[in-house]
Amino acid sequence: MVGVCITLVGIVRLLEVHAAIATVTDNIAAGAALMFLVSTLLSYVSFRTERNITKIERLADLIFLAGLVILVACGIMLAWEIGQSTMPQPVLHHP
Repeated sequence: MVGVCITLVGIVRLLEVHAAIATVTDNIAAGAALMFLVSTLLSYVSFRTERNITKIERLADLIFLAGLVILVACGIMLAWEIGQSTMPQPVLHHP
């Protein structure tokens, strides 16, 4: 999932959509990548600990799901912006 976020940041930079949405999208994708990393680390700790730590497992699950929701929102924002920027503007002719 971290790789997906990094790929999304790269795609945003390649497409060079409007600067405001690109900056927001980059920041959101970077935040989601950090959330996935934290979730992975918490899952690792919960597996390696001999005690049954369900709180850490639940926290890892919640952070992972929040990262997925944020990543989907980021993808929707990017798709919307790409759709808006590639549509040709109608030419109005005044008589």
